[in-house]
Amino acid sequence: MTSVVALAFWAGRASTPESDTGKKEPEKRPTRSADRSSSSQTRTPKLVLPGAGGEAITTALQLRDFYKRSGGNYESGTAMANAALSKMNADELAVLVTDLAEAQASTPGYAYTLEISTACARWAAVDPDAALRFVLSAKQASFRSAAIGNLLAGIAADNPELAQAKLASIRDPQLRAAARTGLCNALATSQPDAWLDMIKNDPSLARNISVTGIVGEWAVDDPAAAAKRLALLPSSVRGDGISALAKIWASKDSTAALAWANSLGNDSQRNKALGAIAGGMAARDPDGALATLEGMPAAARRAGLSSIFQTLADQDFGSAIERATSLSDPTDQRNAILMLIGRDASGDTYYTRDASQIAAVIGKLPAGALRDQALDQLGSRLASSSREESEAILQGYSAAERQKVEKNMVQSLSYYDPARALEIYDSLPTGKAESYTFQSIFSSLASKDPEAALKLALSRKNPVEQIRAVSSALGQMANSNPEAAQRQFAALPAGPAREAALQTMASSWGSSDAEAAMRWAASLPAEERTKATLTLIPSMARNNPEAAANAIVPFLSDTSKNPNISNAVSQVSSYWAAQDPTAATQWAASLPDGTIKDSTIQSIAYSWCGKDPDGAAKWIDSMPDGKTRDNAVNAMISTTQQNDPATAYRWAESINDDQHRYSAVSNVISNWAGSDPAAARAAALKADLPQEQRANLLQGLESRGKSVTPSSDVYYSVDPFLGQ
Repeated sequence: MTSVVALAFWAGRASTPESDTGKKEPEKRPTRSADRSSSSQTRTPKLVLPGAGGEAITTALQLRDFYKRSGGNYESGTAMANAALSKMNADELAVLVTDLAEAQASTPGYAYTLEISTACARWAAVDPDAALRFVLSAKQASFRSAAIGNLLAGIAADNPELAQAKLASIRDPQLRAAARTGLCNALATSQPDAWLDMIKNDPSLARNISVTGIVGEWAVDDPAAAAKRLALLPSSVRGDGISALAKIWASKDSTAALAWANSLGNDSQRNKALGAIAGGMAARDPDGALATLEGMPAAARRAGLSSIFQTLADQDFGSAIERATSLSDPTDQRNAILMLIGRDASGDTYYTRDASQIAAVIGKLPAGALRDQALDQLGSRLASSSREESEAILQGYSAAERQKVEKNMVQSLSYYDPARALEIYDSLPTGKAESYTFQSIFSSLASKDPEAALKLALSRKNPVEQIRAVSSALGQMANSNPEAAQRQFAALPAGPAREAALQTMASSWGSSDAEAAMRWAASLPAEERTKATLTLIPSMARNNPEAAANAIVPFLSDTSKNPNISNAVSQVSSYWAAQDPTAATQWAASLPDGTIKDSTIQSIAYSWCGKDPDGAAKWIDSMPDGKTRDNAVNAMISTTQQNDPATAYRWAESINDDQHRYSAVSNVISNWAGSDPAAARAAALKADLPQEQRANLLQGLESRGKSVTPSSDVYYSVDPFLGQ
């Protein structure tokens, strides 16, 4: 854990945000008596002291050197720095913190977070008033943020009450919040009762710290006292500390731990505690720990088994494998083995295991589903291993199992090392890796270097793979470098790969710059120009539906040659109707009579009726009787019948075609009966329908009333005859 924290810290040093004040202003040194006595006095660069190599630390770079010499070990560097700082007085610490503030302000992009935190905590312990004044007067936000929390923590180490008072004196709300978090973290283990008081007054503070770690610290000292404190925490975070307390307590006194766990009123928390207790016992008595699982609820048993084998795996992984494979209960054995390969009982990845550990487990498993799961997990882990390690492990498997592992390796590698993924993919027998895996490899390759990916794509022997790879590469290139994409496309020979690339380029480029893509489409040969333009029209319609409508006009004269025209027209009408339904209807009216015009008007009607039913109603009323108007009426019925069935009924009666009118009226009345049976029956009695049809409708309403519970969840469906 130490190395992980240290790596995260060093990686984060180069990403500190700059001051929120814009122009950098170095913070002023705190005023000291020596400064007041002589304005010409300059700061001594080094102060000789016993310890710390015989010198006090006076600069940011000197303090930084402790962390550099620690080799990235956070705890080690801090310990060395604290040892040196402990020998320095308040004036010397003031000099150091002043230099740290100046260094932070003059080195944008680099963070002295650790150095500032450590030095300010020590200065606050020696001279809290001067330290707080200096930090609050600083101009740079990143310095204040790094300093304030640890400064309060330094005060709280000796005087929690004073730290609380200083916290209350901070006026800036953001700075006070940062200071409160730092103080809370400091008090959690050193002054737990004071910490609990803070949490009680502001439960949100518990979200900013690791309750698990804090409760673990308490439990090491006094598990019973830790249990009492845990009970005082907000219920929303209490569960996080239960496992830590239970496991540690069980390693000290399993009887007392079990008594506490069984006293918990919450079933989930009790099961969690019982499971953790088994894990705590496993370090000293594995057989006894397993015996405690007998009679436990299923959830507690699963948690306990996982906790036991987590402990055993940490102590001796080989012995843990032997014990897991020897369990007599098949379910327990499966769950224990899943934990050892890095999964939980549900099959999700949960524990970190290296490839050699998973391979060791596989070596003890017979053929079957569990071994297959372990092989899949091995493939995922080997994806992050070196080639040498992977090859050494895979030599022990049959050809079929090796292919299974490599297939999983390819799927994982395709995202972060597509070149190696492709190498393994090509080594697999035909059909052993799915086409979507190849597609993900090439998408990743193309996103990193589309031109190199295109060259590689053109070299593929498999024609299907070549088509997909070329298409993917040019799609990515059209986004990142459209000029290069045009050149590369122009050089492609005629064939399926060029056809697929045309569609992908148009779609990809159109989403980012539809106008530029349309200019490219206009330069293509006639057949390709048509395909590219129709692919681009939906993208253009999003921002400029009128321009998209104009672009589509040349293709309307002979729609039989352009199978994609219907989709393009539908997209244009939908976008345009949402922005300006009146203009959209005028355009639709100008379209040649036929199926496309009818479907376009119906699409506009649906959009307009949903957005502005009154305006749509005036438009529909202005239409002459006929199929086009009937289609538009369908849209009005669909959007009104749930909330206003009476209006929907009046629209249904206005349909010109008798058969269509009967179908629409019947649907509306049947739906209306779910919310108002009496009104529906009255409408059926006066509906302009043939007598036999009215009788059938009334009979249907009567049957519905007897056998079906009224419901509003009945939706009008477009009459299939209206499209004919």
